[in-house]
Amino acid sequence: MRASLKQSHGLLAGLTIAIRLVDAAGLAMFPQGSLAGSGLPSTCEATLYQTVSCPDEASDLMTDGHIDSDAPAVTKLVCSKACGGSIANMRSKVASACGFQEMIPGMSYVNLVDKFWSSWNRSCFSDPKTGKYCNDVIAAFPEVDDISELPKSDLCSYCNVEQYRMMQADAYTGVYDENVQSSYEYVAKACDLNVDNFNATGSAFNVTNPDVEENTCVSGKTYIAKDGDSCDSIALAQGVSAATMYYINSNIFDCKKIATGTNLCLPRYYQLRISIEAHMAVSAIRRKSTFQARRQQ
Repeated sequence: MRASLKQSHGLLAGLTIAIRLVDAAGLAMFPQGSLAGSGLPSTCEATLYQTVSCPDEASDLMTDGHIDSDAPAVTKLVCSKACGGSIANMRSKVASACGFQEMIPGMSYVNLVDKFWSSWNRSCFSDPKTGKYCNDVIAAFPEVDDISELPKSDLCSYCNVEQYRMMQADAYTGVYDENVQSSYEYVAKACDLNVDNFNATGSAFNVTNPDVEENTCVSGKTYIAKDGDSCDSIALAQGVSAATMYYINSNIFDCKKIATGTNLCLPRYYQLRISIEAHMAVSAIRRKSTFQARRQQ
């Protein structure tokens, strides 16, 4: 079994609204004008339209939590100092301009940038001795049926240990589950590591899924899914955010094909006409991490 840092992030992925803007300006989290009427302070709104100096593929960090490409050239572009520094700069500006202004109750705009920044760090960390990206190093580990079968040089390598440390400390993805924790405990024991805490870090988000009944749906506006409906098609027709609609409706199991007759609560949030690309929808419907630990599940 091969360990991989390529994960889908379930509920948090459902909240991402990062989009691909193919122009020289860079990558933007919000298209110009999409936040109009949201009630945000003008300085905050303007700051949220800023672009980052990252390639188009960096949007995968928001939707999938990892770089959705095995091409070394793509990884090199996304993991460039220019991209990482630009995300860090965005975080500083959003924190200053928006404070704790929330996109939805329990999730601030700063949280969104933090998730972006966290995914970049976990995707782009490298071995300090060789300079190789750790995701590539880990992907080259031999396939084994159990983590205990890994050569100790791999098991106790900087990249392997660091990936567990980063997952345990991460408050944005939920990838660190009981299975990963068990593997981390094994690594720590086998490699004689001094780890103070193996417990998962609490989530930075404090959001709850509302019910979809008329009297509890915050917007008061519901929709009955028809044959062939998807998150994308409903969002475009109703003028709402597909990502937010996915998140607030726990009865959506497949964003690409919503079951006919499903009663949905439409978001009341401002009208974001954002199209979810196919691979974004696929990642959004998965509610559990696909992190493959080397311990038998």
